[in-house]
Amino acid sequence: MARNGQFTQLTWAQALLVAMRLPVTADNVAAITAWEMAEGGHWYNTAYYNPLNTTMDMPGATVFNSVGVKAYTSWKQGLEATVKTLKNGYYDGIIEALRNGHDAEAVARAVGASPWGTGDFSRFL
Repeated sequence: MARNGQFTQLTWAQALLVAMRLPVTADNVAAITAWEMAEGGHWYNTAYYNPLNTTMDMPGATVFNSVGVKAYTSWKQGLEATVKTLKNGYYDGIIEALRNGHDAEAVARAVGASPWGTGDFSRFL
């Protein structure tokens, strides 16, 4: 999925779904890609390897901003941190919406209703 060791927004979304064992559907990929755009991680700021701007502490990660968003040392580490964050018990609504696989707006609403901090990113869909 990573070309030359690098991800695009699309391939990172796919990799996250695979890592979480969730359906890799057009709606899920669109939802995660829109979430990446709403958060602005990696491609739009220096929270490197952290497209969804998670705050999960990992070895060698540095703090990006005042709320504790991290910049990670590699794509592998950033993906692992995002999976750990999503599975920590606070984001079951997001996981359930992604498990459905066919409603990107439901994913956006679930993120908006969660403590993640992104808000509803339907405008990016």
